[in-house]
Parts: sequence; structure tokens; C-alpha cells
Amino acid sequence: MLWAASPPLISVPAIALLLGLDGALALLVTVAGTFVMPFALPPLVLGLIGLNLGIGIVPLMLRLALFIGGAALIAAVLRRLIGGAWLRRRTLELSGLNVLILLLFAVAIMDGVNALLLAQPLQVLLYAGTALAASLVLQAVTFLAFVCLPRIPALTTGLIGGNRNMAIVWANLDGAATPELTLFFAAVQLPILPALLEPAYRRLGAGEPHGRRAGGSGASGGAGLG
Repeated sequence: MLWAASPPLISVPAIALLLGLDGALALLVTVAGTFVMPFALPPLVLGLIGLNLGIGIVPLMLRLALFIGGAALIAAVLRRLIGGAWLRRRTLELSGLNVLILLLFAVAIMDGVNALLLAQPLQVLLYAGTALAASLVLQAVTFLAFVCLPRIPALTTGLIGGNRNMAIVWANLDGAATPELTLFFAAVQLPILPALLEPAYRRLGAGEPHGRRAGGSGASGGAGLG
């Protein structure tokens, strides 16, 4: 429930482009969902559902608001100091930095999973299977909920619905993050692999992946992330 109530993954817009979906729609929903999350997730998960995370509703709301608001403020200040023109000229370098940060993030969340896999392989496989099933079910349910939309937006909302960013919540739980929650958090990273999703989305009517359009020119037709 905590994962499902989290905002969309920040990588969903890029994944949407790789799958031939609407990257601009995915980016809009991701940004909006991230900023709304501090005011929606704690009352929903801790209050309405009653999930016990060892932290109160208001403290979690404040932590999330400071975490997301502080990041947005720092980004705005850096953009003002550095300048938008310089950032646009350094797109490749910034993309490489993002990849490095994601790599470090992946190493950090997988810390201890190898030892746990050797000690309790069935538990790890159960969590991984549950995470994969939850992602696929949420993608299907969200797609069906928006099936009245044109096919590309409907598939895009499905992708958004089944790929959630629990990292923000997990990072603000401190000692309240149990080993089981951490294991699920590590396992839930598996379903986002675009190579696994592309065949299914192609059969359902996704467009050409961004970069293959117009004879392989990445400059045509798609929405960029910069």
C-alpha cells in the first residue's frame, strides 16, 4: 500500500519514450504527483488505511514536504546561478551524472540483498514475485481505468500507475523502515526494466520508441526531458 500510494518513478518519462508512449504526459503526472504526495500519502496510508510505520502523520508530512520542497528550491537556485543556456549545452554530461547517481542508488538499496538471497532465497523470490505481480496488476488496472482515452495516453497512464517511487518515503522513515520493507523496496525495482515491458506495450498499440521515429532520427516527434 505504501508503494502504491507513492508518486510515479522519476524515470517513468524516459521509460515512456523508450516504449513509444507519451513522455510529456508522464513527466507532467510525475512532477504533479511528487509535489502532491507529502499532503496525500501520510493521511491516506497512516490515517485512512491505518498502516503502522512507527511515525505520525504530521511528522511524515513535514519530512516529505521539506525533502521535496528543499530539492526543488536547490534546483531552482542552481538553475538561476548556472543559467539555462549552460544546462542545455551540458545535456550529455548531466545525463551521464544522472546515470552515475542512479548506479550509486542501486548499489545502496541492494546492500545486504545478496547475503539475504543466500540465507533466505525463498523469501527474496517471494518478495520479487510479489513486487512484479503488483506492478503488472496496477499497470493493467490503471490502463483499464483510462481505456476511454486514446490508446497512447491510456497506455502511458498504465505505465505510470504500475511504477511508483517509494524511495522518497523510504528515505524519510529512518529507523521505521523495517528489513521487510527494505527488501520489498529493493525487489520492486525489478519491474521497471523497459526491455521486459516493450513487447507487451507494442502489442497493445504503443508507438515507435523515441529515437526510431522518422527513420531513426531522435529529433522528430517525441517530447524531450530537458
